[in-house]
Amino acid sequence: MRSWIYIFVFLAVMTAVSATTINFVSDSTTKFSYDYSTWYDSVPTYVYPSWPTIDGSTWIWSSYHVTADEAQNGSGLSFQKAVELPSCAKNIKASITIDADNWFFLSLNGDFVNQGMDWTQVQTFDLNMVPGTNTLDISAVKVPLTNGNWQTNPAGLAFSGTVTYDGCACTDGQTQQCGTSDVGECHYGVSTCSDGEWGSCVGNVEPVSEVCGDGKDNNCDGNIDEGNVCAPPAETQCSDGIDNDGNGLIDCADPNCANDSACIVGKCTDTDNGKDIWNAGITTDDKGANLDSCDGASNNLKEWYCDGSTAKHDNIKCTDFNAVCVEPNDAPAYCQCSQGYVFDAQQNTCVEPQVPEFGIIGAALALVSAIGIFVVRRKK
Repeated sequence: MRSWIYIFVFLAVMTAVSATTINFVSDSTTKFSYDYSTWYDSVPTYVYPSWPTIDGSTWIWSSYHVTADEAQNGSGLSFQKAVELPSCAKNIKASITIDADNWFFLSLNGDFVNQGMDWTQVQTFDLNMVPGTNTLDISAVKVPLTNGNWQTNPAGLAFSGTVTYDGCACTDGQTQQCGTSDVGECHYGVSTCSDGEWGSCVGNVEPVSEVCGDGKDNNCDGNIDEGNVCAPPAETQCSDGIDNDGNGLIDCADPNCANDSACIVGKCTDTDNGKDIWNAGITTDDKGANLDSCDGASNNLKEWYCDGSTAKHDNIKCTDFNAVCVEPNDAPAYCQCSQGYVFDAQQNTCVEPQVPEFGIIGAALALVSAIGIFVVRRKK
């Protein structure tokens, strides 16, 4: 029992490890704006010696040095960072570690998250991110300092964030081999992960039916022009004057046309060899094929036979032979002995089963005789 628990815990740990993690930081890709309408790339700024360090982040502003006006009179900038999550993301957990000199106000997707008013204190906040685009808005404020300059009153913003999620089949940008085979004319392709799902296979060549005489392995089974792929088709048009299958025999001269109505003029064939009511038959002449059939409740059998080169039929009552007419679906009909009767080949009819001549009476007489002999022998 414990071994199963250990396996379950191991699988649970493996599942947790498979979660996807992405990071986002303050850097030159972070946008800033003076008026929240025109956006620019942020610039790594002068780092004041007393500013805290946030792993992976860069202190950023609109310029490397603040102007004298900014240092003495203060300023404010809006910053934006977009974090993209695939639509398949589930169990999303996100957080941000942030600091600004002097103040910051943090929002996510239009909702206020928190603020910081002391640049000496690095703070961490949880973020409620969702699948799709998540927009971080950060308003950073530089407070004025009398006679301040870029060294005594610098400005900056720094942050680093982490997002973990699961539920996706792959990581965006990841590729994998796809396709059926690389044998013969086939080739593998490449599938690329987009929005957490594997995309269609690109560049693959799949198996197709073998093509006769092209010297290629079209169906990718390791063989070239194998099987009957190059065999000529059977003659199917038996009255067009063309050698359709290319075997040198035209129309009725081709054995494939032997039973075609166009080729049986002047002869008649019968599969049950005449008026055989006990076997299903098909009789064919130059007018077409005729199946033995039943006419319904009367139990009459329409029995076809050949009269010279012409197909004819007789209406035969199966009941005259102690039988019924049987007609399977889409098959010729025939007479079959009624229940309680058996077929007698010598009489060509159905008869009741006969009790052997010895019968019950004979058996009784034999028993009596045997008893008599036994009694006589005892008297002697």
